[in-house]
Amino acid sequence: MPSAKKKREEEESEKKTTTTKNNNQLLETKKKTLLPRNYHLKKSLKKKLEILAKYERLKETPGKLEKELAKRRKKASQRGQKFMPRTRR
Repeated sequence: MPSAKKKREEEESEKKTTTTKNNNQLLETKKKTLLPRNYHLKKSLKKKLEILAKYERLKETPGKLEKELAKRRKKASQRGQKFMPRTRR
């Protein structure tokens, strides 16, 4: 089982590769269109692209996407119960 440090390093390297791919795509679109020369991706757009890349990566391996979505649903339900009075839980 990989250590947490090694896993974190792998995730960071994947982020770097996705950002370089996104930057290359941006440069190509800049050349094709009339975007300003010093156009940079907004932080929110970068975040969306990272999330899209993450889910694309999860789709490739069977079962991983369903597992991730189940975790998200569980987290959301717990968040809802956190603010609910004990008698209604």
